[in-house]
Amino acid sequence: FISPLFSEESVERELRAIDSEHLNSFTSESWRNYQLLKSTCDQSHPFSKFGCGNYNTLTDGGNVTGTDAVSSGGSSPVPALKEFWNEKYVAENMKVCVFGRASLDELQKEVEKSFSGVKSNGIAFMPKE
Repeated sequence: FISPLFSEESVERELRAIDSEHLNSFTSESWRNYQLLKSTCDQSHPFSKFGCGNYNTLTDGGNVTGTDAVSSGGSSPVPALKEFWNEKYVAENMKVCVFGRASLDELQKEVEKSFSGVKSNGIAFMPKE
């Protein structure tokens, strides 16, 4: 969570899981209704844009039948994932909602312990006292 590895192997496994979910979605009535809604909305609105990837689109032409993205004619998304994470995965872009039976002070301590390692984009995060 705080410092992902983005190893080629784990990204490859996730790409294959995404591709499988994508293939299975075609038989879902709710997915078809969602696609119909997207196709009939204002085409200048971001909602109308492509919102679901598969192995081929996420690897710029890779084929899921290969051993990995590069050997199957595509490219690895790992560099782009790392760039996205470094640029966007900062405290200022996040919100956290906590629910628990512990006191507010105890919950705050747990949140600070769990999320203090999330980097900042230069604006220091200072918990309110």
